[in-house]
Amino acid sequence: MKNFTNNFKQFTSRLSARWLIMALMLLMGTSAMLAANTTQSDGSYRLYFKFSGGSTWWNNSGCYHYAWIWANGGAGQVQRIYKVGTTSNASTNNTTDVFYMNIPNGMTLYGMILFRGKNAGPANGSTTWPGDAGYSWHNKTGDIVLPNNISTYNLVTAVTDGSTSVTQNSTYTSVSVASKTLTATNAKSGSGTQADPYVFDENTTMNLSASATIDDHNFQIQLKYGSSTSMKTSGSSQSISVTLTTAATATAYTVTYTPCLGGNTSNEGTASTKTIYYKTEKSCETPSITLSNASVTYNGNPQEPTITIEGGATPTTVKYNGTTYANGPTNAGTYTVTVWADENDDYCELKGDEATSSFIINKKTPEDTDFTYTASKTYTGSALGADVEWVANTGTGAITTYYKKQGAADNTYTTSKPTAAGTYTVAVTTAADGNYGLVTKLPLGDFEIKQANQETLTISNATTSLCASSVTLTTSGGSGEGAVSYEITANSAGAAINGNTLTATQSGSVTVVATKAANTNFKVATSAPKTFTFTLLSAPTFTAPSATACKNTAFNLNSKFTRNDGGAGTLEWYTVNNDTKVNNPASVSIEATTQYYAKVKDGNCYSVKSANVTVTINTPNISGITITPSTNSITVNATIAGSNLNSMQVEAAVGNDWANAIKGTTSLTGSNSYSCTVNGLQEGTTYNVRVGADTKTCPGSFTYAAIQETTTTCSAKPAPAITDEATICPNTDTPLSNFNNGV
Repeated sequence: MKNFTNNFKQFTSRLSARWLIMALMLLMGTSAMLAANTTQSDGSYRLYFKFSGGSTWWNNSGCYHYAWIWANGGAGQVQRIYKVGTTSNASTNNTTDVFYMNIPNGMTLYGMILFRGKNAGPANGSTTWPGDAGYSWHNKTGDIVLPNNISTYNLVTAVTDGSTSVTQNSTYTSVSVASKTLTATNAKSGSGTQADPYVFDENTTMNLSASATIDDHNFQIQLKYGSSTSMKTSGSSQSISVTLTTAATATAYTVTYTPCLGGNTSNEGTASTKTIYYKTEKSCETPSITLSNASVTYNGNPQEPTITIEGGATPTTVKYNGTTYANGPTNAGTYTVTVWADENDDYCELKGDEATSSFIINKKTPEDTDFTYTASKTYTGSALGADVEWVANTGTGAITTYYKKQGAADNTYTTSKPTAAGTYTVAVTTAADGNYGLVTKLPLGDFEIKQANQETLTISNATTSLCASSVTLTTSGGSGEGAVSYEITANSAGAAINGNTLTATQSGSVTVVATKAANTNFKVATSAPKTFTFTLLSAPTFTAPSATACKNTAFNLNSKFTRNDGGAGTLEWYTVNNDTKVNNPASVSIEATTQYYAKVKDGNCYSVKSANVTVTINTPNISGITITPSTNSITVNATIAGSNLNSMQVEAAVGNDWANAIKGTTSLTGSNSYSCTVNGLQEGTTYNVRVGADTKTCPGSFTYAAIQETTTTCSAKPAPAITDEATICPNTDTPLSNFNNGV
């Protein structure tokens, strides 16, 4: 096929485009039918063909009809001309006519083109085209039709010689432009679309480059540029220069692509077009731009540089990395600044990336004002943090918070949150983010853990009405280790506080408040006031410190002793020797002198003890007792001293039966020595004898001597005989038992 293509090009270069197009149209437009005959005697074979449809191509008397064929012989691919018919085979309707031509022996037919002319033309089998002279072509409009593949013209069907039976064995298609390009090679900018036209300076030449390919057979392509026409073989570019008219807006420029043969512009295939758009602008110099404040630091607000355009134009549009901002970008980064500005007398319109520069928003090093935190909290006993955060709409880097005691060295910073009340310095370390750099232990300020209020402090003494002069104060509640102290805020009892002891000196009320001192974590706490009422009774005093009473005779202590203190309340009496309360002081009976003290009782309160008072029994003093027994009586002699003596009484009782004792009485007058006889005793009976005396103030209330005597009355018997002699010395006691006289 490569040889065929080259030979075909040689043929078409000799054959007039007008003839060739006509021949092709006649062949293809009339739907040529091909058939094969059996081999002839000379070894050739005859090709029969006819035309279907209503072709009148053959209805032209006086014309010679030829076929230019491509065949493959032993010498390779060749082209031959064969006369198909003469002027005699004209007819009015050739659709039934069958034409033939002989194909040389050993050749295989690939395809053919039919043409006709006035002269006899070349001889059959000629391999050289004789030229165009004498040929007259009839124009025929319509599409040029060619087979898709010339190999489909191989002869595959044979018929008998002269048969009108033919077989169509070919496929046809329209010749059209398969691909086309059109570009402008010297535009300043643009892609050639309506939205983005090529841009040229005014009065410049637009160089266009066009190329195209038809769908088969590499026929020529006719290019029409506006009113100009250029012929160029398909497959290579065709460039032309066009002087453009001024066009301020996108203007269409169209090139027509037409398949044709041999330059016969009347016989064309399907035309197609390609359009580009262009516009022109004033020829001028592109201004440069200069940025001031081209490097700034992130501040959370939009920022933009000061843009100066060469020639003094004012920017109409500014983009940062392709984005338009009302007041410039906010976030840190490096931005490519592109500027648009209108033309002026000195400079061209500025179009974005024609002049660019860089604008940098540097990351900000965090400052204390970029953070917010809780400046103080109240002690809870648990660790407390400052809750550091970025100020709204600022940084996003991770925050690590550090604490140290206020004034402490920086090497004491720790991430542990403090617990104890006090003032701390809080600092942060942050990770870098899009807009902020990193910072290490940046102090933010003071963080205070304030002292907490203590739990309610209460003076807890349950009893506030007091009889005693002092009370130990107690508290409940409060917090921490602070010491508790007390203070009197109101005082009508002459009271004072020593430590936690409240002492009153008189009856009255005392109001006290307690205070628990502050410590590291707790404030000072003060209790509510508490009032104590003291009822303090003075010890009673009496007119006389002593009184007398009759032995074993009831008396009234309250009557014996008259108070002279004027105090209220009731007296209660107690014995001094054993602090035993006298249950009935209105009727007291005693045998001996007794000491007492008294207390004043008022409600539940008692006074302190009074001074001791003495109740004295008027007791005669009995001594020197002698007993002289007789048969039925005894005589007792005794010394009795005392005042107001009244009588002496001697009692004799068997055993201790004093209730039935036999008594003898004598009046006491005169001296201190007295004698008293007890009669009516039984002779020979032993009696216990006691001697008593009373006074005139307590008659009948006898006081007995401390010593009781025992005596025996005498028996009425004969006098005993003395059997022994004995010498009795004067003034010497001699026991009678010394004498053996039987007594």
